[in-house]
Amino acid sequence: MLAAALQVDSIDLVQCHDMEFAASLDQVVHEALPAMEEARGQGRVAHVGITGLPLAVIDYVVNAYDGGPIDSILSYCCYTLNNTGLTEYLPRWRHAGIGVIQGGATSM
Repeated sequence: MLAAALQVDSIDLVQCHDMEFAASLDQVVHEALPAMEEARGQGRVAHVGITGLPLAVIDYVVNAYDGGPIDSILSYCCYTLNNTGLTEYLPRWRHAGIGVIQGGATSM
C-alpha cells in the first residue's frame, strides 16, 4: 500500500524507527518486523532496517528477531567525539551482514 501511495513499484529500505518508544519490544520483534518481512516477501520492500538511540535496545531486537535478515541499523549520537559506544557493537553487526548508518555525528 505504501509503495502504491508513493507511486513506485517498491521501496528500497523501510525501517522500524525509534524502537525504544514502542509500547513493547516484543511488539517490534513479533509484529512490526514480521509485517515488514511480509512486504519484502511480496516484493514491495527490498531491505528491512531498524533505528534507535539505545544500542542495547537495537542489539536486543537484532538478537531476538528470528525472521528474515535485518539489513540496516540507523543509530545516532553513538559514534562521536563524546560517545564511541557504537564500536562495541559494530563487529558483531558487521559479522551478521548488517549495514550501519551513523546519524547525529555532531551529537545533534
